[in-house]
Amino acid sequence: LLRTCASNDDVLCYAFCKAGLHEVLYDKDANAIVQFRYKMMLADSEGSDLWKQNGGWIYGIEEFRKRIGVADAVPRYAGLAGGRIMGHRTKVPEEFTADLTFSYKAIVGALVLSIGVDAMGACLGS
Repeated sequence: LLRTCASNDDVLCYAFCKAGLHEVLYDKDANAIVQFRYKMMLADSEGSDLWKQNGGWIYGIEEFRKRIGVADAVPRYAGLAGGRIMGHRTKVPEEFTADLTFSYKAIVGALVLSIGVDAMGACLGS
């Protein structure tokens, strides 16, 4: 729960969309969500290209692969770099992230109240 509250909006929205949770929202075709997903897809493309070009975009790539246990492992979230969406040096404007952030925190809060913190963590995979 603390990680959910402490994560920056860019990362939170990115993980929310990567998990497909935006698909269960009432207004999943809202302009802000569509615009954020577009930024996310561009970031994923840029991150994947950079990964392929350099054999990894982070120092310690061998450690990453050793921990994963797969020699040719690639990151699940290639569009994130340094706590931001790849290609963005500043925060994505709040107009694109506010609805997703609120929805995610509301879902997490509802799960905590209904099934408890441990079960919420297991449910969301954190």
